[in-house]
Amino acid sequence: MNLDIKYKRTQHPTFAKWIDENIHKALTVLDIGSGGGWYHQFLRKSYLVTIDADPKGNPDFVLDVGKTKLPFDKDLFPTVLMFDVIEHMEKEEGLFALEEAKRVCSNVLFLLTPLKWDDNSKSTNDKRSFYYQNEYNYHRSLWTVDDFVDFVRIDKPFKSDEYFFGYWKNEI
Repeated sequence: MNLDIKYKRTQHPTFAKWIDENIHKALTVLDIGSGGGWYHQFLRKSYLVTIDADPKGNPDFVLDVGKTKLPFDKDLFPTVLMFDVIEHMEKEEGLFALEEAKRVCSNVLFLLTPLKWDDNSKSTNDKRSFYYQNEYNYHRSLWTVDDFVDFVRIDKPFKSDEYFFGYWKNEI
């Protein structure tokens, strides 16, 4: 695949390209579990609100979304992102976070989570990693495709046996 240089410099070039082509025009985006936000550069035309449990990434709101209601009104955000976040919570907490994301979403919620187990200790214990010693970085639950029956699955840019990537549409 011949990707433009701006994508090659990212952690996940094909995902960066997908974001750039599919989400960049969203007017308002809520990024739940924003972490380091490497993909935020591709949301260039969006007003972005970020939430993360770890303050290191300088989110707009420091909040454990698995345990705390989101401080926003119903249907406030047209686009909500939850990329690599629910696996960092116990299953019940992840379900709570998903329901809260749906509550504040007026249009589309995009979700990405791995379908294979990895405790994520490698990056958490790597001194060079942005996530070094971040207790929230460990994986605490494994999800299956069956957990997302109300989502539409997107086949690319991820291998379908390794990740669930899809969206939920608010049918207001």
